[in-house]
Amino acid sequence: MKPIPRAGLIGIGGFGIHHVNALIQLERENLCRFVAAADPNVPLTPPGAKHLRIYSDHETMLADNSLDYVVVCSPPAFHLNHVMTVLDHGAFVYLEKPPTPTYHQLERLLAYPGSDRVIVGFQMLEAPAVQSLKHRLSHGGVGPVRHVCSSGLWPRPDSYYRRAKWAGKMHCDEFEVFDGPLTNAFAHLLQQIFYILGDEHSRFARPACVRGWLARARDIDSYDFGWIRGKTTAGTTFEIAVGHCSAQLVPWQLDVHTTTGRMTMRESDIPPTHSALLLNAHRRAFSALAMEAPPTCALADCIGYSEATCSALISSGTIHDIPAHEKNVATNGNDALIDVPGIVSMVERAQQLGILTDPLNEWFSPGREVIPKEIHSLQLGEMYSSHETNFAA
Repeated sequence: MKPIPRAGLIGIGGFGIHHVNALIQLERENLCRFVAAADPNVPLTPPGAKHLRIYSDHETMLADNSLDYVVVCSPPAFHLNHVMTVLDHGAFVYLEKPPTPTYHQLERLLAYPGSDRVIVGFQMLEAPAVQSLKHRLSHGGVGPVRHVCSSGLWPRPDSYYRRAKWAGKMHCDEFEVFDGPLTNAFAHLLQQIFYILGDEHSRFARPACVRGWLARARDIDSYDFGWIRGKTTAGTTFEIAVGHCSAQLVPWQLDVHTTTGRMTMRESDIPPTHSALLLNAHRRAFSALAMEAPPTCALADCIGYSEATCSALISSGTIHDIPAHEKNVATNGNDALIDVPGIVSMVERAQQLGILTDPLNEWFSPGREVIPKEIHSLQLGEMYSSHETNFAA
């Protein structure tokens, strides 16, 4: 009988608390022993964590414990360093999405010894609706995929951008961040596209070319609306438009157009809570640790996602400012929401038709076509101009 893996967690705040609860449940199932967690803001030991010791830094945690499985749920800016440190200690890594802010960091991580022991927590891929759609596209006789369209709007108030020092930033101190809907909250949706378009051999598709437009309605360093249109290496076109700059929620929708018709997956098709998906993602990860099954999303499976987001930034050229007269401020209690007129109707129309239409407005100007090899080895600051030059308000 194999020994029960000893598990640790880096990052308890924010989404990390969901991993705490998942690891406590998995300990009840005898899949692990949750023995250590690290966070600079040391909280009280969560109820139900019988064997847990909490540290103020991850290096001490790793030095004090012989861990087999470590969840990295720190801010994305720290993912590269934290994962490499965990790999140096010989542990298997469950890395919360997004894997790294930029492709050049992902490239470094893929070249690092032991990177095959890293899986990435795009846990929405575990949803039955996603698995069913991929199976139908691979085995269901629905014909080749011609086009995929995905869109959605999740309002985010002022407090969302105050919750952490890095929120809404491109850089924080000396670290690359690239925070925004495509690279944080809606990262699952973009990765879903590459997952369902991947054939059985490659599993995840990759873009051959990308056009992008990243913009901000709010006074932030990064973007709160992102648009990408591209083509995969297999020739299938895809597009996605997501944002936080509306006062109205528009649940995401993903449409797949094949030679025989259209298939639609909606946000309501996915379990409404994190717990079930996260538990399934960890169970799958422990199976990969035991070499009983391949991971759903290995580190190398994130190449297409990273190529798409970084190529979109180069294509956009800058983070565009949506002119002041094109937006208004809504209130949500004492919290303010930015609302761009027309953006809700644009997304709702896209979901009705299953395809995005151009333009959003007269200031919407997608950039040039970019091929992914243009982004390789570029650092974040080399991908775009930090000064808005394209619009006159």
